[in-house]
Amino acid sequence: MIAPEEYEYLLFGTKLCATCERSLPANSDFFVVDKWRGRNALKSECRACKAAKSRASYLRRKVAS
Repeated sequence: MIAPEEYEYLLFGTKLCATCERSLPANSDFFVVDKWRGRNALKSECRACKAAKSRASYLRRKVAS
């Protein structure tokens, strides 16, 4: 029998993050949905990498002010 947490993996597969190069489940919990993108409508960067990049950018702009 398949464990409930493995259902999404089997349905959607995985996607490789372009920044951290981790293989994560290809769903909206791990990747931002972009309705204008092609095949799977998910951005190439995972949510954690995007959040870290945004935070670093915010801190750089805050210090520069």
